[in-house]
Order: sequence, then C-alpha cells, then structure tokens
Amino acid sequence: MGYTRALWSLVCRGKEFGHDVDYILTTPDTGNEEGLLLRVIDRLNYQGILLYTEYQESTYDKSRLPCRRFEAMDHFPKCFLIIKLHAEAVPEGALSCDPGDRRGWRAVRLDLVAPPADRFAFALLGWTGSTQFERDLRRFARLERGMLLDNHALYDKSKIYMPQPPTVSHNTAIHPSASPVRWQPVTGPGLLYRALGPHAGIRPESRRVLSGSGKDLQL
Repeated sequence: MGYTRALWSLVCRGKEFGHDVDYILTTPDTGNEEGLLLRVIDRLNYQGILLYTEYQESTYDKSRLPCRRFEAMDHFPKCFLIIKLHAEAVPEGALSCDPGDRRGWRAVRLDLVAPPADRFAFALLGWTGSTQFERDLRRFARLERGMLLDNHALYDKSKIYMPQPPTVSHNTAIHPSASPVRWQPVTGPGLLYRALGPHAGIRPESRRVLSGSGKDLQL
C-alpha cells in the first residue's frame, strides 16, 4: 500500500537540536489511513525497538467543523512513542550518548500523526509552526483573506454550501439545524498555499509539501 510521509522536527523551524521528531503519515486515498498508525506500532514492536507507546484514536468529525475556538491539538489519530535508536542505524559518530554508556543505543521520542490525504497539508502546517506562528497565520487568514483557518482546513467565508437535508415525511417540519449552511473548505494543498501566499510567512522549505508535491512510497 502506498503512503505519503513527511519527517519534521525543530530543525525545520531553524533550531540546531530537538528533543523529538514528528512524523506525518497518510495514504494517497482518503480513508485508507485508518489503522495506519497501529500497523506502524506493530512493526516497531516486532523489530524490538519499541520502549513506550501512547496511542490516541481519531476524534476527527467533519460535521463539527470549522472549530470557532482555538484548539492546541488537532483531532487526527496520533501516537507518542519512545524507541531505541541503535548506533549502527545512524552515521558513525552521529549518536550522542553519555560518557560510559555502553548500550549502543539511546531512547528517542517519536511522534506520529495520520491525517486523511485531503488534510495532509494542514497537519503539516499545524505540526510545524510555533504557537505564535499559528496565531499569526489564523489572524492573517481572517483579516487579510476573509477566511477561517483551524487545525483541519481553511474555510472560504465568501463561499457556502448546504449539505443534503435528511429524508422526512411531508408533514414533518425541518428544523434549520437539520440543513446547516457551512463555509466552503479549501482542502487541496496547492490551494492552501495559493490562498495564503508567501505573505503569510510560510517558510520556503514548506512550499513543496504545501503545494502538493510530496512523494508516495511503498509500505
């Protein structure tokens, strides 16, 4: 099965060192990402390098979006791992260990998140920027572009759509909330970058992924 991935860390924010690595995984087809993280966890456990795992199931629900209030974390499935990084798995001398530590490996934090394919760019954006960057980007989208940006999508407030109302009998009144009018989401990675543009402060190295040019690999 093919999948798309992005390896991200504090190095991408201009830092020389980081305490963990963020790995964003998805599949080319939306919906196939379900269970992807569990398969990765099983694989790491089979290799004998998994020391700790905390898995959080998805609470992502399109019907409850957009979110009007700020949320620090998205609703995509994610897991927080600690794995063994063996010396032979990295270039010679690249593994930093305490003096006298003869184990030949060190414990490393690894965070995984698996958004749907059509939300990959937003997961990448959310897991890359600092809290201040995210706040400024949301303000820019709202004031300069007339849009609403949350952790899952960018919504064009000038365009709306109405979901298909439920089937009811001829003598049943339809409450207004049964056919909610929602803002049209901008979901394509390329559309995300073109909508906000370079003036929003998106780093040049982020443009390739936000423009939809990520690579598909084989799992």
